[in-house]
Amino acid sequence: CNDSLEWRAQSIEEAKGACKNKYATEIVSFDGNKYVCENQQWRRLIYPETTVGLCTEKMAGDTVVQFTGHAASGGGIDIAYFEVKFFVCKDKQWHETTDDNEILGACDSKRNGDVVQKPSVATDKNTWPRYACENGKWRLATTIEKYAGVCTSKIQDSVTMAAGYHVYCDKGS
Repeated sequence: CNDSLEWRAQSIEEAKGACKNKYATEIVSFDGNKYVCENQQWRRLIYPETTVGLCTEKMAGDTVVQFTGHAASGGGIDIAYFEVKFFVCKDKQWHETTDDNEILGACDSKRNGDVVQKPSVATDKNTWPRYACENGKWRLATTIEKYAGVCTSKIQDSVTMAAGYHVYCDKGS
């Protein structure tokens, strides 16, 4: 008896139902993949969405960091390779970026003197590099600036502790 039936893989529509607005920003797992409902169609997520999530209109300008690691062994030596990638949300898509203004935020007059950390492959966050915003540009912070901040006119004539020393912010000699 042959009635022309055969086994086939179930589709996402059959498993989850029709793509409707109720799934608009919800990530749905099916058959080892992740999907989202867009324009009444199921769309399979791609990297980096699969690890950091969706880039939505509300997230425009947001930046996320993605840490990846690989381990290898050879000749009795274990080696680990780590990588840090930054992605910025633009036009509802994640774009890889190396621009410090996108990663750290705009270095503008409001942020002049700010010192911020930039994630790196180091597992100890205390060793991540720190960047100083000065005159509209990000630069590596000095050791003193890592602790005391950038010496600007806002804090001129102040004394603070930095790396175990009292430091004084003034015009210099």
